[in-house]
Amino acid sequence: MFLQRIGNKGIRLGTLFDRAAARHPGNMVVLDHDLDVAPELGRRLALPEVAELVAELASRLWAAGVRTGERIVVHKTDGFDISLTACAGVLDGVIEQFRKARVARV
Repeated sequence: MFLQRIGNKGIRLGTLFDRAAARHPGNMVVLDHDLDVAPELGRRLALPEVAELVAELASRLWAAGVRTGERIVVHKTDGFDISLTACAGVLDGVIEQFRKARVARV
């Protein structure tokens, strides 16, 4: 049943946080560290703030010259901003590849 619903409607990753904010505007996202892409937002964000951030990231990608159908690589350490960047890229129609940055231990 669940897979049938996904197959019929799709997940629509690009609008995930917009839809969540519309349904549950008072819900909070609590992070264990500040976002690298927006450290000024802190560690507690309301869903509408997250949706705005995704739109801002999509605008940054567009301003950087990334266009629909192009491929980009996101290379960074683990963090929730990887998921936010994925949602933003989908809004712009970008094909993304994610690579986990490795930290050398000495």
